[in-house]
Amino acid sequence: MRRSSKALKNWKDRVETWWLFSKVGDFWHELVRRVHRPFWRAKLMYDWYVNVFKDDFDWDSGYLLKIIEYKLKRIKVALENGCAIHEEKDIKALSLAIKILQRMQDEHHSYFEKAHRDHDLKWGELITWTTPNYEANGEIKTYTWHSRRPNANTPEEIEQERLEYRKTWEIEEFLIRRDRRWLFGILSKYMDAWWD
Repeated sequence: MRRSSKALKNWKDRVETWWLFSKVGDFWHELVRRVHRPFWRAKLMYDWYVNVFKDDFDWDSGYLLKIIEYKLKRIKVALENGCAIHEEKDIKALSLAIKILQRMQDEHHSYFEKAHRDHDLKWGELITWTTPNYEANGEIKTYTWHSRRPNANTPEEIEQERLEYRKTWEIEEFLIRRDRRWLFGILSKYMDAWWD
């Protein structure tokens, strides 16, 4: 019987094809899988421990974001190096989700800084101090916390600064909620497309 496949005319391709579909090949792949898989699983567990769970606390929901971010980073690497072909918009959405997760966890580029920067420029940096409250016997009972802004001197300015300060907290909350909706919208829309 004559074969029409050009791939099987080469002796290397014939041996490889025989190897893939033979009992010997099946046995070899099963043996390698059984020996290799425990080491691969151990490395996987170690990577998760070092990158995510080392500093994890059950009472802190912030680590949920770290778990999602790390998993999405691993998915991105697998998709970029894998054998499946993905649409560019799916990979862009995955990259955007990772970026949003990083922003949500970044303490230095926090929403607080972004919302409060203009307020600090207008009214000056917040100055805080405490004063002790003494008991009748002279011992310190509690402390009272005080704060002021250098550019808020009159009672009207102090009241205006406090109103604007509350608005900065509202802006901060808006930015946080916006990014959460954006992140979970991306996950909801694209999660089924991220597989290899």
